[in-house]
Amino acid sequence: MLKDQILNADDRKLEPMHIEEWNTTIYLPVVTVGESKQLAEMAKQDDSTAQLLGFYIRDEQGNRVFDEEECKQLMNKPLSIINRIVDRFNKLNFADDEAAGKSPQTTD
Repeated sequence: MLKDQILNADDRKLEPMHIEEWNTTIYLPVVTVGESKQLAEMAKQDDSTAQLLGFYIRDEQGNRVFDEEECKQLMNKPLSIINRIVDRFNKLNFADDEAAGKSPQTTD
């Protein structure tokens, strides 16, 4: 059935991103509608950039790499690297440039 195909589709992907300066590969998640609401709430916090980066950066299995306190340490990393991560995340999760950097609008 169509319903089963949609609900059981393996559409939760991780996109690898090599960070040369860190000599490692991070993984960026495709977010769900529910997670987009969580991201919108994070964006309202004082330390939103750090918290959002902590959400974006995953390991190969899709687990978050940094806890809440460790996220704050990411603010000491070069802006050029952080901007590349944010740009790639936005391109992965938002369909066009106009929507990049904005949380998708959802209704309850």
